[in-house]
Amino acid sequence: MIFFLATLRATYFAFIIFNITMLGCTHTTKPNQTSDSTIVKKTSLSSSFDDQDEFYEYPEDLVVAENNPLPDSIAPISKANRSIASLSSPAEIEITSKQFKEEFGATGDGITEDGMAFFKLIEYVNALPQDTPVKIIFKDRYVITGGPNLATKFGMVQGIPLIKKKNVTIIASGAVFTVPNSFLWQRTLRGGDDNDYFAQGFHVTGANFKMIGGLLDGHFQHRIESGAARPVASERNYGGNEYGLWMQGQNWQLSQVTSRNWGTDALLVQSPGKAEDCNFVRGRRNNVSVAAIGAITENNPVIFDRCNFYRASAYPEDYYNAPGSGLQIESKKFPATVIVRNSVFKNSRRNSIRLSSNAKNCVIENTVVDSDIEFRSPKESDEYLGHLGGHRLYKVTFEERSSVPAIYGRKTNSPITFDRCLFFDYNLSESPIIQRSNYRRTPDGPLEYNPIKVKNCRSPLSSFDWNSQVWK
Repeated sequence: MIFFLATLRATYFAFIIFNITMLGCTHTTKPNQTSDSTIVKKTSLSSSFDDQDEFYEYPEDLVVAENNPLPDSIAPISKANRSIASLSSPAEIEITSKQFKEEFGATGDGITEDGMAFFKLIEYVNALPQDTPVKIIFKDRYVITGGPNLATKFGMVQGIPLIKKKNVTIIASGAVFTVPNSFLWQRTLRGGDDNDYFAQGFHVTGANFKMIGGLLDGHFQHRIESGAARPVASERNYGGNEYGLWMQGQNWQLSQVTSRNWGTDALLVQSPGKAEDCNFVRGRRNNVSVAAIGAITENNPVIFDRCNFYRASAYPEDYYNAPGSGLQIESKKFPATVIVRNSVFKNSRRNSIRLSSNAKNCVIENTVVDSDIEFRSPKESDEYLGHLGGHRLYKVTFEERSSVPAIYGRKTNSPITFDRCLFFDYNLSESPIIQRSNYRRTPDGPLEYNPIKVKNCRSPLSSFDWNSQVWK
Protein backbone atom coordinates (compact mmCIF):
# COMPACT_ATOMS: atom_id res chain seq x y z
CA MET A 1 0.00 0.00 0.00
CA ILE A 2 2.84 2.37 0.89
CA PHE A 3 4.52 1.60 -2.43
CA PHE A 4 1.27 2.37 -4.27
CA LEU A 5 0.84 5.74 -2.53
CA ALA A 6 4.44 6.67 -3.23
CA THR A 7 4.02 5.77 -6.89
CA LEU A 8 0.79 7.78 -7.10
CA ARG A 9 2.42 10.81 -5.52
CA ALA A 10 5.40 10.60 -7.89
CA THR A 11 3.04 10.34 -10.86
CA TYR A 12 1.07 13.39 -9.67
CA PHE A 13 4.12 15.61 -9.36
CA ALA A 14 5.49 14.37 -12.68
CA PHE A 15 2.17 15.48 -14.19
CA ILE A 16 2.57 18.92 -12.60
CA ILE A 17 6.13 19.31 -13.84
CA PHE A 18 5.11 18.25 -17.35
CA ASN A 19 2.31 20.80 -17.51
CA ILE A 20 4.39 23.63 -16.15
CA THR A 21 7.08 22.76 -18.71
CA MET A 22 4.50 22.85 -21.47
CA LEU A 23 3.49 26.35 -20.40
CA GLY A 24 6.93 27.70 -21.20
CA CYS A 25 6.38 30.61 -18.81
CA THR A 26 9.72 32.32 -18.82
CA HIS A 27 9.66 35.80 -17.35
CA THR A 28 11.46 38.90 -18.36
CA THR A 29 11.26 42.36 -16.89
CA LYS A 30 10.23 43.53 -20.35
CA PRO A 31 6.96 41.67 -20.98
CA ASN A 32 6.83 42.72 -24.62
CA GLN A 33 9.76 40.38 -25.27
CA THR A 34 7.91 37.39 -23.82
CA SER A 35 6.74 34.60 -26.10
CA ASP A 36 3.06 34.25 -26.97
CA SER A 37 2.83 31.05 -24.94
CA THR A 38 3.08 33.08 -21.73
CA ILE A 39 0.06 35.23 -22.49
CA VAL A 40 -3.13 34.53 -20.59
CA LYS A 41 -6.14 35.85 -22.44
CA LYS A 42 -8.39 37.78 -20.08
CA THR A 43 -9.81 40.39 -22.39
CA SER A 44 -13.04 40.57 -20.42
CA LEU A 45 -11.15 42.41 -17.69
CA SER A 46 -11.57 45.35 -19.97
CA SER A 47 -11.38 48.93 -18.99
CA SER A 48 -9.67 52.02 -20.20
CA PHE A 49 -8.73 54.38 -17.42
CA ASP A 50 -7.99 57.36 -19.56
CA ASP A 51 -7.30 60.93 -18.68
CA GLN A 52 -8.61 63.37 -21.21
CA ASP A 53 -9.73 66.63 -19.67
CA GLU A 54 -9.01 64.82 -16.40
CA PHE A 55 -11.88 62.36 -16.85
CA TYR A 56 -11.57 58.62 -17.15
CA GLU A 57 -13.49 55.72 -18.65
CA TYR A 58 -14.07 53.17 -15.91
CA PRO A 59 -15.37 49.59 -16.26
CA GLU A 60 -19.14 49.32 -16.12
CA ASP A 61 -19.50 45.73 -14.90
CA LEU A 62 -17.72 42.99 -13.02
CA VAL A 63 -17.63 40.47 -15.87
CA VAL A 64 -14.47 38.37 -15.83
CA ALA A 65 -13.31 35.30 -17.71
CA GLU A 66 -15.25 32.30 -16.42
CA ASN A 67 -13.02 29.64 -17.96
CA ASN A 68 -9.48 29.11 -16.77
CA PRO A 69 -7.24 30.09 -19.68
CA LEU A 70 -4.49 27.68 -18.63
CA PRO A 71 -6.29 24.53 -17.42
CA ASP A 72 -3.09 22.50 -17.25
CA SER A 73 -1.40 24.70 -14.65
CA ILE A 74 -2.70 22.76 -11.66
CA ALA A 75 -1.29 23.91 -8.35
CA PRO A 76 -0.21 21.28 -5.82
CA ILE A 77 -2.76 21.11 -3.00
CA SER A 78 -2.35 19.40 0.36
CA LYS A 79 -4.44 16.34 1.16
CA ALA A 80 -6.29 18.22 3.89
CA ASN A 81 -7.23 21.10 1.63
CA ARG A 82 -8.12 18.77 -1.26
CA SER A 83 -10.59 16.94 0.96
CA ILE A 84 -12.12 20.17 2.26
CA ALA A 85 -12.34 21.66 -1.23
CA SER A 86 -14.33 18.68 -2.40
CA LEU A 87 -17.10 19.37 0.11
CA SER A 88 -19.94 21.85 -0.20
CA SER A 89 -19.43 22.69 3.47
CA PRO A 90 -18.44 26.30 4.28
CA ALA A 91 -15.62 25.08 6.56
CA GLU A 92 -12.73 27.55 6.35
CA ILE A 93 -9.63 26.62 4.37
CA GLU A 94 -6.38 28.05 5.68
CA ILE A 95 -3.28 28.38 3.52
CA THR A 96 -0.17 29.27 5.51
CA SER A 97 2.98 30.99 4.32
CA LYS A 98 4.75 27.65 4.71
CA GLN A 99 2.23 25.96 2.43
CA PHE A 100 2.58 28.80 -0.07
CA LYS A 101 6.26 27.88 -0.32
CA GLU A 102 6.04 24.11 -0.16
CA GLU A 103 2.92 23.47 -2.22
CA PHE A 104 2.75 26.43 -4.60
CA GLY A 105 6.45 27.09 -5.11
CA ALA A 106 6.98 30.52 -3.52
CA THR A 107 10.42 31.50 -2.26
CA GLY A 108 9.53 34.60 -0.26
CA ASP A 109 13.12 35.82 -0.25
CA GLY A 110 12.38 39.26 -1.71
CA ILE A 111 14.71 38.58 -4.66
CA THR A 112 13.33 35.64 -6.63
CA GLU A 113 10.16 36.32 -8.61
CA ASP A 114 7.14 34.55 -7.13
CA GLY A 115 4.63 35.41 -9.85
CA MET A 116 4.07 31.79 -10.89
CA ALA A 117 3.41 30.78 -7.28
CA PHE A 118 0.78 33.54 -7.01
CA PHE A 119 -0.75 32.36 -10.28
CA LYS A 120 -1.09 28.79 -8.96
CA LEU A 121 -2.39 29.97 -5.59
CA ILE A 122 -5.09 32.25 -6.96
CA GLU A 123 -6.07 29.66 -9.57
CA TYR A 124 -6.65 27.17 -6.75
CA VAL A 125 -8.55 29.69 -4.60
CA ASN A 126 -10.83 30.75 -7.45
CA ALA A 127 -11.75 27.11 -8.08
CA LEU A 128 -13.06 26.59 -4.53
CA PRO A 129 -16.81 26.74 -3.76
CA GLN A 130 -17.92 30.36 -3.39
CA ASP A 131 -19.37 29.81 0.09
CA THR A 132 -16.17 28.25 1.46
CA PRO A 133 -14.20 30.89 3.41
CA VAL A 134 -10.48 31.01 2.66
CA LYS A 135 -7.76 32.48 4.85
CA ILE A 136 -4.31 33.03 3.33
CA ILE A 137 -1.41 33.91 5.61
CA PHE A 138 1.62 35.71 4.16
CA LYS A 139 4.70 36.46 6.27
CA ASP A 140 7.59 36.95 3.86
CA ARG A 141 8.85 39.30 1.15
CA TYR A 142 7.46 38.46 -2.27
CA VAL A 143 8.37 39.73 -5.73
CA ILE A 144 4.96 39.49 -7.41
CA THR A 145 6.12 39.50 -11.05
CA GLY A 146 7.40 36.49 -12.98
CA GLY A 147 4.10 34.77 -13.71
CA PRO A 148 2.19 34.68 -16.99
CA ASN A 149 1.33 37.90 -18.77
CA LEU A 150 -2.37 38.65 -18.32
CA ALA A 151 -3.73 40.17 -21.52
CA THR A 152 -6.39 42.86 -21.06
CA LYS A 153 -7.82 45.49 -23.37
CA PHE A 154 -5.70 48.09 -21.66
CA GLY A 155 -2.43 46.20 -22.02
CA MET A 156 -0.34 43.43 -20.52
CA VAL A 157 -0.36 42.95 -16.76
CA GLN A 158 1.93 40.97 -14.47
CA GLY A 159 1.50 40.41 -10.76
CA ILE A 160 -1.18 38.84 -8.58
CA PRO A 161 -4.03 37.43 -10.70
CA LEU A 162 -7.62 38.52 -10.24
CA ILE A 163 -9.32 37.12 -7.13
CA LYS A 164 -12.85 36.21 -8.22
CA LYS A 165 -13.83 34.14 -5.21
CA LYS A 166 -15.81 35.70 -2.36
CA ASN A 167 -15.02 35.36 1.36
CA VAL A 168 -11.24 35.55 1.01
CA THR A 169 -9.21 36.89 3.94
CA ILE A 170 -5.54 37.87 3.58
CA ILE A 171 -3.48 38.03 6.78
CA ALA A 172 -0.26 39.80 5.81
CA SER A 173 1.14 41.52 8.90
CA GLY A 174 4.85 41.96 8.25
CA ALA A 175 4.60 40.73 4.67
CA VAL A 176 5.87 42.76 1.69
CA PHE A 177 4.69 42.49 -1.93
CA THR A 178 7.02 44.25 -4.36
CA VAL A 179 7.66 44.98 -8.02
CA PRO A 180 11.34 44.84 -9.10
CA ASN A 181 13.05 48.08 -10.01
CA SER A 182 13.68 46.80 -13.53
CA PHE A 183 10.04 46.03 -14.35
CA LEU A 184 8.72 47.89 -17.39
CA TRP A 185 5.83 50.30 -17.00
CA GLN A 186 4.73 51.58 -20.38
CA ARG A 187 1.79 53.74 -21.37
CA THR A 188 1.67 54.34 -25.12
CA LEU A 189 -1.91 54.77 -26.24
CA ARG A 190 -5.15 56.19 -24.89
CA GLY A 191 -7.36 53.19 -24.23
CA GLY A 192 -4.36 50.88 -24.11
CA ASP A 193 -3.04 48.19 -26.42
CA ASP A 194 -0.66 45.24 -26.38
CA ASN A 195 2.31 47.60 -26.12
CA ASP A 196 1.20 48.86 -22.69
CA TYR A 197 2.64 47.09 -19.63
CA PHE A 198 1.70 47.33 -15.97
CA ALA A 199 2.22 45.54 -12.67
CA GLN A 200 -0.73 44.61 -10.46
CA GLY A 201 -1.20 44.09 -6.73
CA PHE A 202 -4.42 42.66 -5.29
CA HIS A 203 -7.34 43.00 -7.75
CA VAL A 204 -10.57 41.63 -6.28
CA THR A 205 -14.07 41.15 -7.68
CA GLY A 206 -15.21 38.62 -5.06
CA ALA A 207 -17.42 39.95 -2.25
CA ASN A 208 -16.38 40.15 1.42
CA PHE A 209 -12.64 40.38 0.75
CA LYS A 210 -10.52 41.29 3.78
CA MET A 211 -6.87 42.19 4.03
CA ILE A 212 -5.13 42.79 7.34
CA GLY A 213 -1.59 44.15 7.31
CA GLY A 214 0.93 44.09 4.51
CA LEU A 215 2.98 46.48 2.40
CA LEU A 216 2.41 46.66 -1.35
CA ASP A 217 5.27 48.57 -2.95
CA GLY A 218 5.25 49.17 -6.71
CA HIS A 219 8.71 50.83 -6.59
CA PHE A 220 7.61 53.15 -9.37
CA GLN A 221 10.12 55.82 -8.33
CA HIS A 222 13.00 53.35 -8.73
CA ARG A 223 11.63 52.03 -12.00
CA ILE A 224 11.79 55.61 -13.30
CA GLU A 225 15.40 55.92 -12.17
CA SER A 226 16.34 52.67 -13.86
CA GLY A 227 14.66 53.74 -17.08
CA ALA A 228 12.14 50.91 -16.94
CA ALA A 229 9.09 53.16 -16.74
CA ARG A 230 8.41 54.81 -20.11
CA PRO A 231 5.35 56.93 -20.78
CA VAL A 232 5.31 58.15 -24.37
CA ALA A 233 5.43 61.94 -24.28
CA SER A 234 2.33 62.52 -26.39
CA GLU A 235 0.33 60.21 -24.13
CA ARG A 236 1.89 61.26 -20.83
CA ASN A 237 -1.33 62.48 -19.29
CA TYR A 238 -3.13 59.15 -19.62
CA GLY A 239 -3.19 57.40 -16.29
CA GLY A 240 -2.53 53.81 -17.24
CA ASN A 241 -3.75 50.80 -15.29
CA GLU A 242 -1.37 49.93 -12.48
CA TYR A 243 -2.83 49.63 -9.00
CA GLY A 244 -1.50 48.37 -5.71
CA LEU A 245 -5.07 47.55 -4.70
CA TRP A 246 -8.15 47.42 -6.93
CA MET A 247 -11.40 46.76 -5.04
CA GLN A 248 -14.39 45.85 -7.23
CA GLY A 249 -16.11 43.30 -4.98
CA GLN A 250 -18.81 44.36 -2.54
CA ASN A 251 -18.06 44.84 1.17
CA TRP A 252 -14.26 44.84 1.01
CA GLN A 253 -12.23 45.66 4.11
CA LEU A 254 -8.64 46.85 4.42
CA SER A 255 -6.95 47.24 7.79
CA GLN A 256 -3.38 48.35 8.52
CA VAL A 257 -2.40 48.03 4.86
CA THR A 258 0.14 50.29 3.14
CA SER A 259 0.12 50.73 -0.64
CA ARG A 260 2.74 52.99 -2.17
CA ASN A 261 4.65 53.92 -5.32
CA TRP A 262 2.36 52.66 -8.08
CA GLY A 263 2.18 53.72 -11.72
CA THR A 264 -1.49 54.77 -11.55
CA ASP A 265 -3.17 54.68 -8.10
CA ALA A 266 -2.21 53.14 -4.79
CA LEU A 267 -5.89 52.14 -4.47
CA LEU A 268 -8.78 52.11 -6.94
CA VAL A 269 -12.22 51.62 -5.38
CA GLN A 270 -15.32 50.76 -7.40
CA SER A 271 -17.68 49.23 -4.81
CA PRO A 272 -18.69 49.92 -1.18
CA GLY A 273 -16.22 48.97 1.53
CA LYS A 274 -13.98 50.29 4.29
CA ALA A 275 -10.30 51.06 4.86
CA GLU A 276 -9.04 51.75 8.37
CA ASP A 277 -5.57 52.54 9.67
CA CYS A 278 -4.16 52.38 6.14
CA ASN A 279 -1.52 54.39 4.27
CA PHE A 280 -1.84 55.37 0.61
CA VAL A 281 1.33 56.94 -0.72
CA ARG A 282 2.67 58.32 -3.97
CA GLY A 283 0.34 57.01 -6.64
CA ARG A 284 1.33 58.46 -10.01
CA ARG A 285 -2.20 59.74 -10.80
CA ASN A 286 -3.95 59.77 -7.40
CA ASN A 287 -3.29 58.03 -4.15
CA VAL A 288 -6.91 56.83 -4.10
CA SER A 289 -9.57 57.00 -6.81
CA VAL A 290 -13.24 56.14 -6.20
CA ALA A 291 -15.13 55.38 -9.41
CA ALA A 292 -18.41 53.55 -8.83
CA ILE A 293 -19.52 50.72 -11.12
CA GLY A 294 -22.78 50.56 -9.15
CA ALA A 295 -24.43 52.88 -6.66
CA ILE A 296 -22.31 53.72 -3.60
CA THR A 297 -24.87 55.27 -1.26
CA GLU A 298 -25.16 56.75 2.23
CA ASN A 299 -26.46 53.39 3.43
CA ASN A 300 -23.65 51.53 1.69
CA PRO A 301 -20.73 53.96 1.33
CA VAL A 302 -16.97 53.84 0.95
CA ILE A 303 -15.35 54.69 4.30
CA PHE A 304 -11.80 55.77 5.13
CA ASP A 305 -11.09 55.93 8.87
CA ARG A 306 -7.73 56.87 10.41
CA CYS A 307 -5.94 56.75 7.07
CA ASN A 308 -2.96 58.69 5.71
CA PHE A 309 -2.82 60.00 2.15
CA TYR A 310 0.74 61.19 1.42
CA ARG A 311 2.65 62.59 -1.58
CA ALA A 312 0.07 62.04 -4.30
CA SER A 313 1.65 62.21 -7.78
CA ALA A 314 5.03 63.22 -6.38
CA TYR A 315 6.97 62.40 -9.54
CA PRO A 316 8.99 64.39 -12.07
CA GLU A 317 7.09 66.42 -14.62
CA ASP A 318 7.68 63.88 -17.38
CA TYR A 319 5.87 61.24 -15.33
CA TYR A 320 3.27 63.31 -13.51
CA ASN A 321 -0.36 62.55 -14.31
CA ALA A 322 -3.33 64.79 -13.44
CA PRO A 323 -5.23 65.27 -11.26
CA GLY A 324 -2.61 64.54 -8.58
CA SER A 325 -5.05 64.20 -5.67
CA GLY A 326 -4.81 62.43 -2.36
CA LEU A 327 -8.38 61.25 -2.97
CA GLN A 328 -10.53 61.72 -6.05
CA ILE A 329 -14.21 60.77 -6.25
CA GLU A 330 -15.43 60.47 -9.82
CA SER A 331 -18.02 58.16 -11.37
CA LYS A 332 -19.35 58.24 -14.89
CA LYS A 333 -22.83 56.78 -14.33
CA PHE A 334 -23.44 56.08 -10.63
CA PRO A 335 -23.53 58.27 -7.50
CA ALA A 336 -20.72 57.75 -5.01
CA THR A 337 -20.87 58.62 -1.31
CA VAL A 338 -17.52 58.57 0.46
CA ILE A 339 -16.91 59.18 4.17
CA VAL A 340 -13.45 60.27 5.37
CA ARG A 341 -12.88 60.37 9.13
CA ASN A 342 -9.90 61.08 11.37
CA SER A 343 -7.47 61.12 8.46
CA VAL A 344 -4.51 63.16 7.21
CA PHE A 345 -3.66 64.42 3.72
CA LYS A 346 -0.10 65.65 3.16
CA ASN A 347 1.98 66.90 0.23
CA SER A 348 -0.35 66.15 -2.67
CA ARG A 349 0.84 67.56 -5.95
CA ARG A 350 -2.39 69.48 -6.64
CA ASN A 351 -5.16 68.97 -4.09
CA SER A 352 -5.94 66.88 -1.06
CA ILE A 353 -9.47 65.89 -2.08
CA ARG A 354 -11.25 66.32 -5.39
CA LEU A 355 -15.01 65.78 -5.53
CA SER A 356 -15.95 65.35 -9.14
CA SER A 357 -18.49 63.58 -11.33
CA ASN A 358 -21.40 62.06 -9.36
CA ALA A 359 -19.82 62.55 -5.93
CA LYS A 360 -22.87 62.89 -3.68
CA ASN A 361 -23.47 63.50 0.05
CA CYS A 362 -19.82 62.92 0.93
CA VAL A 363 -18.64 63.52 4.50
CA ILE A 364 -15.20 64.72 5.59
CA GLU A 365 -14.78 65.03 9.35
CA ASN A 366 -11.99 65.39 11.91
CA THR A 367 -9.49 65.46 9.07
CA VAL A 368 -6.38 67.54 8.32
CA VAL A 369 -5.49 68.72 4.81
CA ASP A 370 -2.51 70.77 3.67
CA SER A 371 -3.72 71.46 0.13
CA ASP A 372 -7.06 72.42 -1.33
CA ILE A 373 -10.37 70.59 -1.38
CA GLU A 374 -11.91 71.03 -4.81
CA PHE A 375 -15.51 70.73 -6.00
CA ARG A 376 -15.59 70.13 -9.73
CA SER A 377 -18.04 71.68 -12.14
CA PRO A 378 -20.34 69.78 -14.49
CA LYS A 379 -19.77 70.21 -18.18
CA GLU A 380 -22.59 71.26 -20.44
CA SER A 381 -23.14 67.66 -21.51
CA ASP A 382 -25.33 65.65 -19.13
CA GLU A 383 -22.89 62.77 -19.57
CA TYR A 384 -20.58 64.51 -17.14
CA LEU A 385 -22.65 65.76 -14.24
CA GLY A 386 -20.02 67.18 -11.93
CA HIS A 387 -20.50 66.59 -8.22
CA LEU A 388 -24.09 66.35 -6.99
CA GLY A 389 -23.78 68.35 -3.78
CA GLY A 390 -24.98 67.53 -0.29
CA HIS A 391 -21.44 67.26 1.08
CA ARG A 392 -20.61 67.96 4.73
CA LEU A 393 -17.23 69.10 6.04
CA TYR A 394 -17.09 68.90 9.83
CA LYS A 395 -14.06 69.87 11.91
CA VAL A 396 -11.75 69.89 8.93
CA THR A 397 -8.45 71.67 9.55
CA PHE A 398 -7.07 73.46 6.50
CA GLU A 399 -3.38 74.03 7.15
CA GLU A 400 -1.42 76.91 5.63
CA ARG A 401 -1.72 77.25 1.86
CA SER A 402 -4.88 75.15 1.80
CA SER A 403 -8.47 76.26 1.42
CA VAL A 404 -11.48 75.79 -0.84
CA PRO A 405 -10.45 78.04 -3.71
CA ALA A 406 -13.49 77.40 -5.87
CA ILE A 407 -16.81 75.62 -5.64
CA TYR A 408 -18.58 74.75 -8.84
CA GLY A 409 -21.98 73.15 -9.10
CA ARG A 410 -25.63 73.45 -10.05
CA LYS A 411 -28.10 75.57 -8.13
CA THR A 412 -30.33 72.50 -7.85
CA ASN A 413 -27.68 70.62 -5.85
CA SER A 414 -28.15 70.18 -2.13
CA PRO A 415 -26.08 72.65 -0.06
CA ILE A 416 -22.46 72.00 0.82
CA THR A 417 -22.08 72.50 4.57
CA PHE A 418 -18.93 73.69 6.35
CA ASP A 419 -19.29 73.18 10.10
CA ARG A 420 -16.60 74.05 12.67
CA CYS A 421 -13.81 74.07 10.11
CA LEU A 422 -10.52 75.81 10.82
CA PHE A 423 -8.55 77.70 8.16
CA PHE A 424 -4.90 78.75 8.53
CA ASP A 425 -4.11 80.20 5.11
CA TYR A 426 -2.15 83.34 5.92
CA ASN A 427 -2.81 84.86 2.48
CA LEU A 428 -6.52 85.19 3.05
CA SER A 429 -7.89 88.62 3.83
CA GLU A 430 -11.53 87.63 3.58
CA SER A 431 -13.31 84.32 3.26
CA PRO A 432 -11.14 81.32 2.42
CA ILE A 433 -14.16 80.01 0.50
CA ILE A 434 -14.56 81.68 -2.89
CA GLN A 435 -17.75 80.86 -4.73
CA ARG A 436 -17.66 80.84 -8.51
CA SER A 437 -18.93 78.71 -11.35
CA ASN A 438 -18.49 78.21 -15.05
CA TYR A 439 -21.57 76.05 -15.46
CA ARG A 440 -24.44 77.10 -17.71
CA ARG A 441 -27.35 74.86 -18.64
CA THR A 442 -27.36 76.49 -22.07
CA PRO A 443 -24.54 78.37 -23.82
CA ASP A 444 -26.28 81.69 -23.25
CA GLY A 445 -27.87 80.86 -19.89
CA PRO A 446 -26.95 82.32 -16.51
CA LEU A 447 -24.15 80.99 -14.37
CA GLU A 448 -25.27 78.60 -11.67
CA TYR A 449 -23.98 78.35 -8.12
CA ASN A 450 -24.04 75.42 -5.73
CA PRO A 451 -25.70 76.46 -2.41
CA ILE A 452 -23.30 76.66 0.55
CA LYS A 453 -23.86 76.84 4.30
CA VAL A 454 -21.14 77.87 6.76
CA LYS A 455 -21.54 77.32 10.51
CA ASN A 456 -19.10 78.07 13.32
CA CYS A 457 -15.99 78.11 11.13
CA ARG A 458 -13.06 80.35 11.90
CA SER A 459 -9.73 81.55 10.64
CA PRO A 460 -7.29 82.86 13.27
CA LEU A 461 -5.63 85.07 10.65
CA SER A 462 -8.81 86.57 9.21
CA SER A 463 -11.51 88.88 10.56
CA PHE A 464 -14.14 87.41 8.28
CA ASP A 465 -17.53 86.97 9.97
CA TRP A 466 -18.38 83.36 9.29
CA ASN A 467 -21.66 83.13 11.16
CA SER A 468 -23.40 85.79 9.08
CA GLN A 469 -22.74 84.11 5.75
CA VAL A 470 -25.01 81.74 3.86
CA TRP A 471 -24.57 81.48 0.09
CA LYS A 472 -27.48 80.53 -2.14
